Amino acid sequence: GIDSAGDVAGIYLEPYVFSNGGQPESSHHLHGFLRTASTGAITLIDVAGEDTGKNEGTFPFCINSSGTIAGNYSTTITTSSGTNSFSHGFVRSATGTISTFDAVPLPTTYGSTNPGTYVVSINASGEVAGLYIDGIGAEHGFLRDAGGGITLINPPNAGTAAEQGSTVTGIDAAGDVIGAYSDANNVIHGFVRSGSTGAYTVIDAPGAGTATYQGTYPDAIDAAGDIFGSFTDTNNVVHGFVLPASGTILPDR
Repeated sequence: GIDSAGDVAGIYLEPYVFSNGGQPESSHHLHGFLRTASTGAITLIDVAGEDTGKNEGTFPFCINSSGTIAGNYSTTITTSSGTNSFSHGFVRSATGTISTFDAVPLPTTYGSTNPGTYVVSINASGEVAGLYIDGIGAEHGFLRDAGGGITLINPPNAGTAAEQGSTVTGIDAAGDVIGAYSDANNVIHGFVRSGSTGAYTVIDAPGAGTATYQGTYPDAIDAAGDIFGSFTDTNNVVHGFVLPASGTILPDR
């Protein structure tokens, strides 16, 4: 992510380390970093207790105008279902203090998916939006306020089976959260959850299909509440849409 001052938060991967036999012994441990635009200085970001294996570590995902960074980090945990990598959320303040969190307690049993908390977006107030995957592989949204309180986001009519449920894709300055949910028939619907009332508004773009995996998927929301995304029609052709904050979807062009 990049903020209004040009500060950049991202990740880098360690290079492979090879043994004398030419086989890699270790590789691709991920670290976060912050590049400060005014000085060019690089600050490393590693959450204490992170995994250090291949493609594991700390993943800064977004940064707001105050320089607060949010993202994910992974740990290896052994439960009754075996040993697996779990994702957790973190927030790093502009002064460097890191707070970690799980949207819900980690499950003790799980299927073939990687359960855990996945951060998606942060707004100027420090509210963090994302999703978590439960033990059976269903997805749920969450909103973490600046004080650390968690609100779960489960739109009405969202399916509850594996690979169903709700995913969050963004949050605006007012705390409105957008995303999509798959219903019990695996049809995709967009939604907005009001930051002021908590009410859900369903977004179904005109022309969106109603067969399995067809439907409407909001991708992003700006600070003013304008939404853009895509929808799949009955012929499985993908189109774009814009939904201004005024509330009327602009026609596909």
